[in-house]
Amino acid sequence: INTKVGNPKNVTLRKIAVLMTDGDYNTQFASGGILTSYFGDSPVNGSADNQASALCTGMKAKGIEVYTVAFGTGISNGSKTLLTNCATDPSHFYDASTGDALKAAFRDIAMKIAKIRVSG
Repeated sequence: INTKVGNPKNVTLRKIAVLMTDGDYNTQFASGGILTSYFGDSPVNGSADNQASALCTGMKAKGIEVYTVAFGTGISNGSKTLLTNCATDPSHFYDASTGDALKAAFRDIAMKIAKIRVSG
């Protein structure tokens, strides 16, 4: 997101990721491709939860601002904790159990990242 106007050398960019999930990881990545838990394979890279945590840690380490949205009903507390920890901070986590809550979450995220400036 361009937060400055004028000389391109003075432009500051924000890196932002928005992740939405129902909290159920049913595919895990292995060194040779994708292994699904339905086949009983053991992923060499660890569980899907561990892989998701590592991905979030890696994004934040590279300066990416991370927003997470849990969408749906019946999302486990463990999944909500994972998503809360994945987010840049707890204010970047949204628990949206309905369509209206999902719309509100994305509206709030858009308002937070827009930061419109008016100068005169």
